[in-house]
Amino acid sequence: MYPNEEDDMIDFAVVYCRKSEEDKTRQVLSLDDQANECKKIIEDRGLILAGPHFKEEKSAKVAGRRVEFYQMISFIKSGKAKVVVCWAANRLARNLKDGAEIIDLVQNKGLRIITPYTQY
Repeated sequence: MYPNEEDDMIDFAVVYCRKSEEDKTRQVLSLDDQANECKKIIEDRGLILAGPHFKEEKSAKVAGRRVEFYQMISFIKSGKAKVVVCWAANRLARNLKDGAEIIDLVQNKGLRIITPYTQY
């Protein structure tokens, strides 16, 4: 289901899960565990999943490497979602360029980021 102009009051969401490829011994949750936690958030908050889960196993230290992240950003910019649900905000960005992209969407486009612990 994709949103249309009549759906302004509905909170369409995407799920973003990332696991760093650098230190697999320090990972708290697997990608599937992160996705399951995000599904619970979507259900508990009455959100509607607007598209695929964006999952990847890549470091976010360097901009430009995460294909799924940039596909998610394009999906959001196209107006198909206005909420990102993720395990932790640091799953979204760990470099200046990607962080600025997310901050711009939050500040200027009304994007909300929801984690199990907080909402931005």
